Amino acid sequence: MPVSFFITAYSAIRWDFEWERTLQTGEFIFSGDVLNDFNYNGFVLGNISVFDKNKINNYDTFSHEFIHIYQYYDFNVFNTYLTTTLKKFRFNSKTFDKLSNYLYYDLQASVLEPLYFLQNQNIDCYYDNFFENEAGYYSNTIICN
Repeated sequence: MPVSFFITAYSAIRWDFEWERTLQTGEFIFSGDVLNDFNYNGFVLGNISVFDKNKINNYDTFSHEFIHIYQYYDFNVFNTYLTTTLKKFRFNSKTFDKLSNYLYYDLQASVLEPLYFLQNQNIDCYYDNFFENEAGYYSNTIICN
């Protein structure tokens, strides 16, 4: 999973790895103080969660970000549709063909991320975005009507 590998490596360089939380959840968890610059309590990059150090024990924030991880996994079905395109690359490139024997291309982010940002067009409330609304609903964090 090269996309997940690069996101994990970037996160490991940028933020602190949270061993205890990672073992408790089975997902890679990172934390840092730089989130205050963005005014976030936490966010998700693919299937990696990053939390503000002061909010890592906040249940609502933790739940909200985990809903986003589940959303990422829900879009895994699109990898099936992208497989046909990948087969063409395998046929035309020996290098790509050899790499494909060892890698699973987690390309759902190429579908999920544009949909997420498209949802942010012309919204009055942060939770008017479907993905944020779903995460807010199940984590009890919706703060506007």
